[in-house]
Amino acid sequence: MKTTIKTLLVLSLLIGFSLTVHAQKIGYINSDGIIAALPETKIVIQQLESYKAALDKEIETKVIAFQQRYGQEQQRLEKGLLTPIQQQEIMASLQEEQDSVIAFENEQAKLFDARTKELYQPVFDKVNKAIATVSQANGYNLVLDTKQQLIVFSDGSADITALVAQNLGLKINQN
Repeated sequence: MKTTIKTLLVLSLLIGFSLTVHAQKIGYINSDGIIAALPETKIVIQQLESYKAALDKEIETKVIAFQQRYGQEQQRLEKGLLTPIQQQEIMASLQEEQDSVIAFENEQAKLFDARTKELYQPVFDKVNKAIATVSQANGYNLVLDTKQQLIVFSDGSADITALVAQNLGLKINQN
């Protein structure tokens, strides 16, 4: 009797779970295509290109200064103007300067990454809001993004990219 009750309980749980699973509506989107089509993205790209050019100019200035100093010290060494102790001191100083330039380049890269995130965040927020709006309006319980490469197969009927683009007032070509 207990076995029959347990079996019925397990069966009813499985049936209830399978009904819940079947009731879900799943869609997917190519958010990269949407983001690329937004006019805001073109502005962000232009701003980032300008910012990167300014950062690169600063790095270039430091690299040129280091290369000039290195060349000068190399000439002094070749002319025999340096004692062994001076050579060691200069090599240590040059190594320190090179490390400083590398640290500066790394800091500039971090600044660029932070600026990139800052400028793109409003674009991502806008797209995510549109995805949520379209998903709720069309009854989707779950939306996957093709950029995450989680979709193994789809017949295309669950693709909401065009709906989100339409919500944002965009016309995009889907591949």
